[in-house]
Amino acid sequence: MPDNRPQGFGDPEETFAEIARILGDGGKLIVLDHAAPEGAPASTGGDTHRIDPDIITSLAEGAGLTLADTSDLFANPEDDGTRNVFDPTIRGSTDQFLFTFVK
Repeated sequence: MPDNRPQGFGDPEETFAEIARILGDGGKLIVLDHAAPEGAPASTGGDTHRIDPDIITSLAEGAGLTLADTSDLFANPEDDGTRNVFDPTIRGSTDQFLFTFVK
């Protein structure tokens, strides 16, 4: 967690519910983020600035959105997902996921 936000940035479930609420029918949410290893807790983001893609899918689907498309355009199988994305040895080459959700 950032020093100036020890409680985080808000409730993720409420955030996704609000995104779903304001999207019109057929509206799209595009998510691009750095991938954490499968099963990594959400708190991993505070350490490595990454998230398990399954967490994003669960939050989006829990808010009534449907996963419509995925892309491996930014994938890097050589990145094991354990280093901080700002680590100079991996920065700019992290494994990332790109999802499209539709209302």
